[in-house]
Amino acid sequence: MYCIHCGRKLPEDGSVCACGNLQPGQNVPAEPQAAAPVEVPAPAISAAQPAQAPAYAQQPAPYGQPYTDTYQPQNPYAQPYVQNPYAPRAAYPYQPAQQARPFATACAAVKSLAASPLFLIGTIFVSLGFLLSLISAFIPVNYARLFSMLPPEVYYALDFSDLQYQLYMLQDGSVLTAFLFQLPGLILSALAVAGLWMTFASGKSGSSPTLKTSGLTILKVLQVFSVVGYAVLALLLVILLVIVLVTAVSASGVYDFIGAAMATLAVILLALLAVIALLIVYSAKVIGSINAAKAAAAGSAMLKKASMFVAVLGFLMAGYALIDLYGTVVFSGWLAALRNACTAGAQIVFGICIIQFNKRVASLRTPSAM
Repeated sequence: MYCIHCGRKLPEDGSVCACGNLQPGQNVPAEPQAAAPVEVPAPAISAAQPAQAPAYAQQPAPYGQPYTDTYQPQNPYAQPYVQNPYAPRAAYPYQPAQQARPFATACAAVKSLAASPLFLIGTIFVSLGFLLSLISAFIPVNYARLFSMLPPEVYYALDFSDLQYQLYMLQDGSVLTAFLFQLPGLILSALAVAGLWMTFASGKSGSSPTLKTSGLTILKVLQVFSVVGYAVLALLLVILLVIVLVTAVSASGVYDFIGAAMATLAVILLALLAVIALLIVYSAKVIGSINAAKAAAAGSAMLKKASMFVAVLGFLMAGYALIDLYGTVVFSGWLAALRNACTAGAQIVFGICIIQFNKRVASLRTPSAM
């Protein structure tokens, strides 16, 4: 359709022509009325005013849209600390805390020491000493040879006839009896050799990064048995010492020679008690050193050093055994001398192992473990 006034084409929605004139039958469109403003009553003066919302407060999200938190507070700890190079330095500058050593470091150090050639040499020395002891158990002692080595004046001045007869009878006894008498000591020595070889085999094994402590446990149990045996022997010596002292007091003034002999015997017993006490302390220190090695093998954070008392006393005993080799050859034979030499070599080697262990522990200990 076209406008009858201007000839333009009328809009299809029925609105008024652009010229503003109405067509026949077209009504005037109604004007939209504006909505009346809503009056909000002012709050009373006595009423508490709400706190003003902070500037970063989140505005309510429009209906139908998800809520998103746009406020991100500044975190002063999010960025790594960088020291100002131009800041004045204090008398004691800040030192970062020392990081703890990883678990595998201590285990690898002990495992490498157990697999070292030094530990292998000590194990071989102990094994050779056990083998020589086993051979010596089947060879009876030649007591006649021992008497022949005495000086003639001593041999004829003292009456050895009865004692020599008893020793000849003991020498003529069966070899099996002598072997059974030495069997408990041989069993303990065999267990010690087995424990050392188990420790070395675990150190050389590549199947596990840690050192198995079963061999160390065997050695620890043997040392516990040694402490118990030394304690029982010390108790017997104390009882014997009391008897000797009572006898010496009773014989004084009546039998002077008996009192003098008892006094000499008491001094000897006191010296033996001192030696046994030293051996008990030595075995206790060995147990502590084995515990330190087991703790390091388990990766404990509280690493402890082995006892240097064990190493020093081992060096002293090895030196005495080496000095006394000639006397051992003369009175006990070549097998006993070789056995003592192997024992001395093992004591020296394992003393060096203790020193090496302490050096590695000193490099691995953290401030919390010191």
